[in-house]
Amino acid sequence: MQDSEFILDKIQVLSVNLDAGEKSIAIIFLYIPPKIKRETVKKCVCNILHNYLCKKQPVVFAGDFNFDNLAGDNFVNFMLNEFNLRYLMTGSTTEYKSALDHIYTYLPNDKVYDWGTLESYYSDNKPIYICV
Repeated sequence: MQDSEFILDKIQVLSVNLDAGEKSIAIIFLYIPPKIKRETVKKCVCNILHNYLCKKQPVVFAGDFNFDNLAGDNFVNFMLNEFNLRYLMTGSTTEYKSALDHIYTYLPNDKVYDWGTLESYYSDNKPIYICV
């Protein structure tokens, strides 16, 4: 397992490569502070994902993006069109009925067993999870 953490223009990234049989899966977590420009985020995401996608390594890309997909933010379309990563969350991820927390992957449906949110007493953002 190989880990890395860095901050790029205030965007926090943690990546972990998990050995899963014949291939490893890259699990990449992001925290994007509110009010970061979308173009800055897109550039950061491109830099992060380029290495994984060139190797055709399975990827789970998740975290607190602070873009509300329930309010019509088009970041989901960017991730699908640029990287063929599909958005898994289907409802609200916060106590305020917004979807600020995201999970993206291009793993086949039969490799993703479950995903969703958990309850939290410490934050208005619900913890997100994925089972692969």
